[in-house]
Amino acid sequence: MKLGTLLYYHEPLYNFHHVYGILIWESENMYGLSIKKFKGDYLCVQKNKCKIVKNFKEAFKQRFVLLSNFKHWWFKEHKNIWQYILIETLNQKQNDLSRAIAV
Repeated sequence: MKLGTLLYYHEPLYNFHHVYGILIWESENMYGLSIKKFKGDYLCVQKNKCKIVKNFKEAFKQRFVLLSNFKHWWFKEHKNIWQYILIETLNQKQNDLSRAIAV
């Protein structure tokens, strides 16, 4: 899975209800997610407890809500992921604009 992907995690037993996170690392059966509650720091979760947010508008909104709450160190540490998110967003917006003009 691509780093920077937005994932949804729900684990009521550990008081992490309805958590969105940005994928930072991946192992065989775990993900590392940067989450709002930890200001960008990581939550380690089992892969089978996560879902990919596929709706672009929802992913766009949630990723920028998350990013706006991360500490400054996150952007230096994860420069490539931050750039990927920006480029992906710009490309999608350009595609939306192109479709609107074609109609």
